[in-house]
Amino acid sequence: MMVLTGYSLRAQLAVPPTAAGLATPPVPRGIYVWPYNWAVKNGDFAKALAIPGVDGVGVHVEWSEISPALKTYDFATIDRQLEAARLHHLAVELAVAAGQGTPKWLFTPPPLGLGLRRLDFKMTYHGGLEACHDVSMPPPWDPRYQEAFADMLAQLSRHLHETGYDREVSAIKLTGMNTLTEELALPSERPEESTNPNPCVTHSPGIWAGAGYRPSLVVQAMRGIAASYQRYFPNTEVVLPIIVLFAFPPIGEVGPPISRQDAIGINNKLLEDLVRTAAQTLPGHMALQDAFLLDTLPADQRTVALARANSIPTAWQTNIWIGKNGKGAACSGGGNGFQQEMQNAIPCSESSFLRMLHNGMYPQGGTGPGKDSLFIEVFPSDIIAFPDAIKVAHDEWKR
Repeated sequence: MMVLTGYSLRAQLAVPPTAAGLATPPVPRGIYVWPYNWAVKNGDFAKALAIPGVDGVGVHVEWSEISPALKTYDFATIDRQLEAARLHHLAVELAVAAGQGTPKWLFTPPPLGLGLRRLDFKMTYHGGLEACHDVSMPPPWDPRYQEAFADMLAQLSRHLHETGYDREVSAIKLTGMNTLTEELALPSERPEESTNPNPCVTHSPGIWAGAGYRPSLVVQAMRGIAASYQRYFPNTEVVLPIIVLFAFPPIGEVGPPISRQDAIGINNKLLEDLVRTAAQTLPGHMALQDAFLLDTLPADQRTVALARANSIPTAWQTNIWIGKNGKGAACSGGGNGFQQEMQNAIPCSESSFLRMLHNGMYPQGGTGPGKDSLFIEVFPSDIIAFPDAIKVAHDEWKR
């Protein structure tokens, strides 16, 4: 555990190694095993690391795990996962999630914390069909939040350099504005939008309106966060995971919250502005990620269009439709609403799973080497179930 003394965020941001002194990590390419709690607990994750054709592994922690108190950093959780990747000669995609993982000391009054404004949300996914979660965060455009997040990246970069693990970290996810996952999103639900309706859900748009939310402030926050990644990870591919619809509060530059449907245009423009801002701030080493693929549909064309417009590559994740059954992806399905989609989810076969991988490898419909797609995150149970598809995809990527 590292404890910083005489701590001042503005004055004592860790000085990073120069770009020339940093290791040049491997290019992220191929099949990456993405950890999931049930797969780690039942042993599938460890088994998947040894499957031929696996190229990399996700290392995921929450910000609060590596910074449990002000002035304090503890990278033991990350180091254990990095060592497992090294033992299997796998590249690493690193993710440090904010959102639900935001450290509580950010809100604690000085001297034990920073005393930032705390916005408390209760939210659930898929229309109230899942459990409610507490998410607390400051407004992400708050300069002191930006400094705290930048300091975390600085300390992480220095630790990776000093331990030599930076040679294995091929990609790092751009986080800092998240809810329950690493995807770019802010709480945006209303109680009446949840099933029954769900009484635990807060009126998130009202909370944001009270905090002075405007799309331009979110773009300002992205500019600052992306600049910190550029400073501390200048040689590493930075991956921005996105949600293409309903990821932000339904609020424009002027006026109160409006309905989700009426705000689609506002939030489409916001997503475009955020991707463009990040890409311009991270020239030559940013990728855009979408966390959903099927074998029966092409990769999401909105994501592809955003990547093409900003001349950046894509990355993908399969899907977690049957995660509640201890598995990973379904290959097709459908219905009216999430619950019906889950009930109708059709499990994959070896051939349909390979077709799904191909949809991510060649997201623009090509049949060449898929140079515009870097990698696909796959859940451990699917790697174990479909080793032939994994090996075929790996071999195609290596051509």
